[in-house]
Amino acid sequence: MPAPSEVLAVRQENASQNSVTLQWHEPDQPNGVILEYDIKYYEKDNEEHIYSTLKSKNTTARVLGLKPGTKYIFQVRARTSAGCGRFSQNVEIQTGKAAPKRYSTMSIVWICLALLAGLLHLPRHHHLQETARLHFTTLPLAAVLKFIRTAGDCEFGEVCYGRMRLPGKRDIPVALKTLKVGYTEKQKRDFLAEASIMAQFDHPNVIRLEGVVTQSKPVMIITEYMENGSLDSFLRVRNDAHAS
Repeated sequence: MPAPSEVLAVRQENASQNSVTLQWHEPDQPNGVILEYDIKYYEKDNEEHIYSTLKSKNTTARVLGLKPGTKYIFQVRARTSAGCGRFSQNVEIQTGKAAPKRYSTMSIVWICLALLAGLLHLPRHHHLQETARLHFTTLPLAAVLKFIRTAGDCEFGEVCYGRMRLPGKRDIPVALKTLKVGYTEKQKRDFLAEASIMAQFDHPNVIRLEGVVTQSKPVMIITEYMENGSLDSFLRVRNDAHAS
């Protein structure tokens, strides 16, 4: 008795970040009782085409442990007591993209409070996300930033109010947090660690990082300007008001 004919109509029923569910039809010529189906799959862009296999008793199978946002090639064949039939034609399916990491409002509040208390530090070799870097190396600093007044002091230096205007963009108010002269390398790392954390968030309740100046002096962190002042000052005023 010959082996079963080719499996037909392999299709995607569902796909998530890490799994794909397949369905297919029985072969037109099973040539006996189908004992099981073999599912072969591999990453499309993997030049070595190292494949994995999965077995199913039914005309459906869920393939787990896949990479998010990756294209895979799937093939299915039937097996009877006479042997295995030919694999089906290639079916290309892409898994879902990984969802962006989200933070709850309470998590963001705790991170902000930890920063204010000096409890949260990043590893020494943590780098700013490239999308948050602004190195003013092609334009004179004076053409980009305008210092207007000193707004206060911080642990590392002064905080100033100013305006920033990049080519092709509108003029916006910014806070300029400067690193004092004579800083140590550790102070610089700690200073830039704040920018590293801010660069990871895009949330209306978290102050926005506008840029970082590291190629000239003073070293600066540039953020959106908060007209109501810092969070610790705001909370202190609120607490004093409630106490009275």
